[in-house]
Amino acid sequence: MERQLSYKHFKQGFSLLEVVISLLIVSITFLAYSQLIDQNLKAQDLKQAFVEESNLKANLLTLYVIDPDVDDYIVQGMLNVDDIEQTQLSRYQNVREIEIKIEHPGSETTLIIYK
Repeated sequence: MERQLSYKHFKQGFSLLEVVISLLIVSITFLAYSQLIDQNLKAQDLKQAFVEESNLKANLLTLYVIDPDVDDYIVQGMLNVDDIEQTQLSRYQNVREIEIKIEHPGSETTLIIYK
C-alpha cells in the first residue's frame, strides 16, 4: 500500500532563518548586478572620451599635414577648441619638432609633429 504524505508537515511554512538567508541571497544578487551596471557605464564614458580624443588628434594631424603653417585661429574654428599652445622642441636644418597642446572642454590633448 502506498503511503500518503501528511498535510501537517507542509502547514508550518518557512522558518525565520530560511527567509533571512533567501533575502540575503537576493540582496547580494541585486548588489552585484548594480555594480556591473555601474562599471559598464564608467567603461562607456572612458571609451567615449578616448574616441573623441583620438578623433581630435587625427583631425589636427590632418590639418597640419595639409598646411604645416596653418594659423591657430583656423584650427580653433575648425576643431572647436578653446586654446592652442605651440612649443618648438628641436630643430634640425629645415625640420622643426613642435609640441602642440590643445585645451578643449573637459581635457587637454598633446600632439608632437614635425614641420
